[in-house]
Amino acid sequence: MTEPVNAKIPARGGRAGGRQGGHGLRGEMADAGPKTGRNGLAPAQKYVRGVFAGGTFCYQAQQVLRDAGLVVFSNEPLSKELKLDDPGRSKGHSLLDMGADVFTEGRPH
Repeated sequence: MTEPVNAKIPARGGRAGGRQGGHGLRGEMADAGPKTGRNGLAPAQKYVRGVFAGGTFCYQAQQVLRDAGLVVFSNEPLSKELKLDDPGRSKGHSLLDMGADVFTEGRPH
């Protein structure tokens, strides 16, 4: 799935397939963005947030993060004890499925 993205990187001054700074870019683009700490996060960053237009990607992202050792809350969780009480308020690491009934009921989607 990364082939189309990596194919575009050389045109923007990067190197396809390489990893530097966690995103595969070199030079000017690699230096852009906030300075990060040892774990790759800015000091104010503590939690993962994700917004998905469909349940499959949201579900898969929860599985990946769970397998990485994170407890992830969601409006469409892997297990009921990880359900967000209010999908409008994040709790810890939170992923939202915007295609869930709470967001689409009575609306075309």
